[in-house]
Amino acid sequence: MTKKVKIFRWICVLGALPAAYYALSASIFYAWLNAYDPEKYPAEEVAFQAYSYFALTVTLVILFLYCVISLIKERNKNRKEKENAI
Repeated sequence: MTKKVKIFRWICVLGALPAAYYALSASIFYAWLNAYDPEKYPAEEVAFQAYSYFALTVTLVILFLYCVISLIKERNKNRKEKENAI
C-alpha cells in the first residue's frame, strides 16, 4: 500500500463516522419535520431528503468499515513479513 493510499484511508477513517452521524441526524430531522407539521412539510418532499441522508449514512459506514479492515489487513501483512524475515 502506497503512502498516499494509506493517508487517504486514515482520513476516511477519521472523517467517515462524524459525517455518518451528521447524515443520520439530518435524516431523523427531516422525518421529524413531516411528523411535526405535515401541512407545511408534505411526506413526498421530505421522504426524498430523509432517505437520501439515510443512504449517505449507510455508504459512509461501509466506507469506514472498508478502510479500517484494509488498514488492519495491511498491518497484519507487514507484521507477518517482518516475522518471516527474522
